[in-house]
Amino acid sequence: MTAVFKSPSNDASPDAGRSPTSLAFQRAWEAIEKTGPIPDKAQFRAERFAAFLPIIFLLELNAGPENRLIVRLAGERFRSGLGLNPTGENYIDYVTREHRPNSGASLFSLFDTPPRGRWVQKTLVHGSGFRQDITLTQFPMISKADGQRFVIGIAEGIREDLRHAPDGRFHFENGGTDLFIDIDT
Repeated sequence: MTAVFKSPSNDASPDAGRSPTSLAFQRAWEAIEKTGPIPDKAQFRAERFAAFLPIIFLLELNAGPENRLIVRLAGERFRSGLGLNPTGENYIDYVTREHRPNSGASLFSLFDTPPRGRWVQKTLVHGSGFRQDITLTQFPMISKADGQRFVIGIAEGIREDLRHAPDGRFHFENGGTDLFIDIDT
């Protein structure tokens, strides 16, 4: 299975500035055993993602904003760079108030027919005002047992040596590029 990287207007180049790590993560996701276009979460094997574990995250998608994007897994560099462990937290709580009503809506589109991945630039804004540009690569997964939707991804650019005070004061802002990865099924 291969994927073609396209923007919503289909005018992006095939790699569109994605890192080798992002492309390797996509290949690892493509290698998950599938019985349909979206892999079953039960087929996820951490050992196959060993190179990505420090920067990996898993989000559980739900309908209501009070629990729309629950963090179920956050890699060590992700946790230490934020200064806290966001596991069990709602990602929406770390988005600026004006973006909360629609935050995460594009993640639900990863489950459209055909499904797709996403590559997005964000800015991690620390409580001190320090701004850190990061990129996220995201792909859909589903629990075939109960239909629960998940997004597995990696966060590149979070630097441990520049982490903010461990008070958990930070938020995410849109950073510019937000492109979709068309998945050949």
